[in-house]
Amino acid sequence: MIRSPKLGNKWIVPGGHIEHGEHVLEAARREAHEETGLRVRPFGVFTVAESVSATTGNFSRRHFIYFEIICKALSSKVKLDQAEATSYAWFSVEAAQKAVRFPVVRRVIREYTAQRRRGKVKYIEVLRQKDVKP
Repeated sequence: MIRSPKLGNKWIVPGGHIEHGEHVLEAARREAHEETGLRVRPFGVFTVAESVSATTGNFSRRHFIYFEIICKALSSKVKLDQAEATSYAWFSVEAAQKAVRFPVVRRVIREYTAQRRRGKVKYIEVLRQKDVKP
């Protein structure tokens, strides 16, 4: 996890915006690399979450949709983009649950833990429609 200066230096899971025309799994790969320097292989979306922000603060009046993606790190050398992350740490799932301050992210971690406990993480298929002509 990383500490985000954009979110009060709280612990978060790396992530960000999807670029126009970019598949969610490619966005996960790109964002992980941009924020941490890690090369990752995304396995798939295991849950979708949403959060409607408060009416005050840095991200006021925003509606966020999160595609939570499980990835495997293919490299181990972390190089932080200081604009996105001021520090990082590897957490067990249990420790991550305690460190995160955002309720929607805690729920995502709980869901991941529950799926692993049942023996298998289920992935949601993300269908992609390419180049539609008006």
